[in-house]
Amino acid sequence: MEQCKILLAQGADVNASFSDDSTPLAQAVFNVHEEIVELLSAQGADAQVLNRVDDRGRTMMHWAAENGRQGVLLLLFSCGADVVTDKEGRTPLDAAAYGGRDDAMDLLEQYNAEEETTAPTWEEMSPAEVAKPTAALVEKGHAMKQSEYYDEALACFDQALEVDSLYAPAWFAKGTLLRQAGIEVFDECIDALETAVRLGHPQAEYAIEGYKHQVALEQREEGDTLRQAENYDEAIACYSRAVELAPDSADLWSLKGATLAVTEDWSGALTCFENAHRLGDPQGAQGITFARQALCVPESLRPLMRQHDLADSESDNSPMVQATRLALILEQGPLNKQEFEALSEDQRMQYFTVTGQLLAGVGTEQFLKHKAELRQNILKYIVNASPLA
Repeated sequence: MEQCKILLAQGADVNASFSDDSTPLAQAVFNVHEEIVELLSAQGADAQVLNRVDDRGRTMMHWAAENGRQGVLLLLFSCGADVVTDKEGRTPLDAAAYGGRDDAMDLLEQYNAEEETTAPTWEEMSPAEVAKPTAALVEKGHAMKQSEYYDEALACFDQALEVDSLYAPAWFAKGTLLRQAGIEVFDECIDALETAVRLGHPQAEYAIEGYKHQVALEQREEGDTLRQAENYDEAIACYSRAVELAPDSADLWSLKGATLAVTEDWSGALTCFENAHRLGDPQGAQGITFARQALCVPESLRPLMRQHDLADSESDNSPMVQATRLALILEQGPLNKQEFEALSEDQRMQYFTVTGQLLAGVGTEQFLKHKAELRQNILKYIVNASPLA
């Protein structure tokens, strides 16, 4: 603060621009230095810099609203910053709804960011206005919410809907409040907001989009943690929830597919990889190949794949790689189906060991090239009833 006073006293330009075209006033607002904002404003700082837009038509107010920066919002209003609509038609209030920033939404609604006048507070309402039961109950609910009396706030919103079930602001208020209650009531939250959309509430659709995005990320993070702990069933449940909320995310489909593959649910994995591929994930095609090849393995032979590694210790022993090798051995290996079925279980294990290690060591092309020579040796072992080693 003192340095700013000294610089101004020495004739520093109050509207000097930085390399990013911002000014001291914009930086002070961004960093919530209230006293410096007051000083610069008193010295004639141009507040129009606060209305500059990016390539999406968004101002600092949009950013502050979406990120819940209430201090920045308060300073923007004190400096007279304009409320504008971006190129997608979204206001700062829409941005706060998308970001799930309930406190910022309350602040913007309090200042009535989309209108030129500020709405009266509960105490300022006239008797005639208070007599309007639905609006009054919703306003009372907001006051309870701001005081963190959440149960009482929800009761107010429910009472308003009992009076008028078609009152969109009550449905919107209920939905945003339920979001704070956690994942357990998330479906109820979305139901309330979807009702608000149908009734024409302007911010409800953005709130749904933002909330779903948030919860999908939360479920993905939880799924990643569970997967690392090898709690695969619980991880799959989290990924399933995530793709329900964000069905256009290729990454989520791939994560779910890979986890299903670990549990050897190849049909489920194939569906996930197909969705990931359709959405542009370059790894989706490889996942599809692995899953399809694994599905070629007869159910009766899959325990062999689980009981014994098909590759040497330095190779990739993931279930998908093992399934691929096993499918190739069964389909194009040295023995035909009839010869293979004549083997005992121990001989089958030895067969997979020998051929699997060879396949891992020399690759598919060389494996198929030397298949005839390998076949003669294996048949000789079988005829002599010797171990296939």
